[in-house]
Amino acid sequence: MACLHVYNISGTTVLELDGEERKRLRCATHFGLALKETIQRLTGTPRFRQRLFFCGHEVGGESPLPDTERMELQLVILPLRQEKSPALIHAAQLGDLTSLTSLLEDGQDPNATNGHFSPLWAAACHGRLKVVKLLLQARADMEIADVEEQRSPLLIAADHGHWDVLHHLLEERANVNHVDSRQRTPLFQAALMGAHAAVKALIQAHANLEKSVDNEIPSPLGVAAETGHLQVMQLLVQAGAKKNQPGPEGRTPLWCAAASRHLLCVRWLLREKADPELGDLEGMTPLSVAAAHGRVDVARALLTGRADVKMVDHQGRSALWTAALNCHVKMVQCLIDANADIEKADQDGVTPLQISMCAEVQQLLSEVQGRFFLALLAICLLFVCTRQSKYVNSCCIDMNIDKYLKSRHRISVIKRKNLN
Repeated sequence: MACLHVYNISGTTVLELDGEERKRLRCATHFGLALKETIQRLTGTPRFRQRLFFCGHEVGGESPLPDTERMELQLVILPLRQEKSPALIHAAQLGDLTSLTSLLEDGQDPNATNGHFSPLWAAACHGRLKVVKLLLQARADMEIADVEEQRSPLLIAADHGHWDVLHHLLEERANVNHVDSRQRTPLFQAALMGAHAAVKALIQAHANLEKSVDNEIPSPLGVAAETGHLQVMQLLVQAGAKKNQPGPEGRTPLWCAAASRHLLCVRWLLREKADPELGDLEGMTPLSVAAAHGRVDVARALLTGRADVKMVDHQGRSALWTAALNCHVKMVQCLIDANADIEKADQDGVTPLQISMCAEVQQLLSEVQGRFFLALLAICLLFVCTRQSKYVNSCCIDMNIDKYLKSRHRISVIKRKNLN
């Protein structure tokens, strides 16, 4: 029976095929190449380093093998060259498959770097999918990162948006949780760029959903909220990402969405029961940051989501105080309509009316304050008219009128200082 026998220099059998298997292999476009690939699957030795000899003559590659009844081939494994050649990296960058194949068959090390990065890294960086596949056949190391930022080929593919390369590296089981010098992971980068399919693939490959090492950068959910990628956020939360996970400066995904003015993301997070009262390290809540930017639509969404309009930061500043400081008239009106405390002063005793340098805001707050004290005065007079204790009602009236007058005096003093 016709068969094929491959043995190494020591005489040990590497591969033996019977007639049917040999016939099936011969159906391949290039029998010699198919044979080397079969040997690579069995032994792990890249086909580029294999040399096959028949009766002392090299055979294989794209050249036909002799068709004899019984074929015995000797396998020789070429050692890798020790010297580094920039030609391999250059060919990988350009996507030159012919030159790359020739260099690999000449014994060039697929993992030799130029002092900065490897050929596989260069191919992933430039989106050369065919080159990536060829280098992986040559047993290129998927975890050799660049020197400057320690980015793996998988991470640099995500960084440059080469999603076909990323998917192939995932299929080859590249480290999905590699962390670079800036604490970024492939999932973080894909979420940052809003790559829905890539995020889904990374999640399926069991990527870490939370922050990598420390709080220097947001979690993937936090950066998706910050950049307004709602579909990516939905994928991450569905996979189990924490909605209230604080990131840098203690900022939650909802805080980031509010600060970046992404209304749809804010509404969706609130529907998913994200906490609207979790502030950053300074105590500034999502409502306060929306007030600082004057985003009335975001503020209304937060108020509908039961954000506390009376919450203050660590300096005692409310959302109304912040809106008044930044002269956002519509925001001030929105917060007043939500029953914000117009008299709430910060730690230094400064009220929203006193901090505002905007005439419209001052007028609005003054009118509200005036209506408040007139209403209070009317209530006190009502008590008097109903003949309650004259002494108690007199004290009540005197106290509130005095408070009103002192407030007006304080405003006048601040205005005089500003004019001077």
